[in-house]
Amino acid sequence: MDPLAEFFTRFDFRSDLFFSSLLCRIGEFNEPNKSYLHIVHQGAFDMMLSNHVQKRVYQPCAIFCPNSTLHRLNPLDENGISVSCISFDFGEGVTNPLNQALDECVIMPLNQHPELSALSSAVYQEYHSEQPGKAVSIHHLCAYFLIRVIRYGLQQQQLTSGFLCGLCDAKLGKVLTALHQKPAEAWQLDNMAELANMSRSNFAAHFKKVIGISAMDYLTQWRLTLAQRKIRSGLPIALVAEEVGYQYASAFSRIFTAKIGLSPLKWLAKQQQSDQ
Repeated sequence: MDPLAEFFTRFDFRSDLFFSSLLCRIGEFNEPNKSYLHIVHQGAFDMMLSNHVQKRVYQPCAIFCPNSTLHRLNPLDENGISVSCISFDFGEGVTNPLNQALDECVIMPLNQHPELSALSSAVYQEYHSEQPGKAVSIHHLCAYFLIRVIRYGLQQQQLTSGFLCGLCDAKLGKVLTALHQKPAEAWQLDNMAELANMSRSNFAAHFKKVIGISAMDYLTQWRLTLAQRKIRSGLPIALVAEEVGYQYASAFSRIFTAKIGLSPLKWLAKQQQSDQ
């Protein structure tokens, strides 16, 4: 299985097409733990990011915002823009790995990709139809659209850091895949570097440059993301700890609390309360 497919099958990818109509005023998007995909079918607009960067767009496009950083879409005239807005995550209460991918949004002109232009029309039409299987159809269309946009961002080198970039790195790809598939293994910099066929120091520097964080920090984040899903499924904390690479539940709980801000049991109680 290729790394990107392995990633999507490991988590409960969820999409929500929450708006598909004319946007005539500023739309603001920054829901915690969500990533966004906007498909602009028609109209001109300014895209404003939280770092005060502004991009003006006059043509249909897909906008991939792989983190929850505040961004706004501001139509340039009273006609507004026709846009479909999709949010996605990887499970309720589970840290969205795409939030760690990069700090920028990718704008993909649809006129350069006729197949995606057709797909964007299908998303719009499906949303406004009342046919059987509507919700399932929209979910799979959104998932496919997202994968195509990720591919585009990687090919155009617009995704220049984060685990998405790492998956396509000749040396880091095999390491990330191994970490994802075998989180309980006794990973250290030495055996990661050996797998990448690099020296320990060169591997550590290259990993941080490409991914944006150290290899051991990435491993911790990955283990905790897996742990959150397992805890929600009802597994005992001791078993979760063992399955994600911690010999002692107490050590796992300390790290979980330090990184997440709540103990595993208090975190689970909070998620269960929000489900009610």
